[in-house]
Amino acid sequence: MTKIQHLENEVNSLKRENVLMKTEIDRNRDLASSVQTDLQMNQANNAEVFFSVAANSEVNYTIDQTVQFPDTLSAVGGGWDNNTSQFTAPVSGYYLFIINIYKHNAPINNALIWFMSLKKNGVNQVFMRISDFTVNKRSSNHNIGQAILPLDEGDEVDVITASVCRLYDDFGHQNQFSGILLKAGLEE
Repeated sequence: MTKIQHLENEVNSLKRENVLMKTEIDRNRDLASSVQTDLQMNQANNAEVFFSVAANSEVNYTIDQTVQFPDTLSAVGGGWDNNTSQFTAPVSGYYLFIINIYKHNAPINNALIWFMSLKKNGVNQVFMRISDFTVNKRSSNHNIGQAILPLDEGDEVDVITASVCRLYDDFGHQNQFSGILLKAGLEE
């Protein structure tokens, strides 16, 4: 075997080795991409999102107004906007919302029944009726509403008045709005 033949054999061997290395690099690149995708999905599935907010004073509302909850008791994971009293889903998933409302004893415009609505993107999801009634000479003016809603990232949820009303609160946070992400991702 001549020196030229020996060098040609070595070059061909190195070319075959180079092809094998490129194939291995491509496999590793695909594996790294798959691991990165799995990691991102894991992070989304383990997302922690919750908030609890409250009112702190008596407020008169007209029909179709967003109920204001200026006191943030807790807020983790983003989504709650204290300026608008609106929740915007930071990740898609199933969320539990709870509304706790106390109304003022005195009727407004002779209305003894008030209505509130939990809305998603402006569409009613839960309708609450709050009425005056007396049991054993004690007045009760309170209601709790709750719902589990599927939300896409960016969906907006808020509490809206559906009648004229006056919410009662003496800084004791009787009026509250809370939400928590139960499960990230929506089933197809």
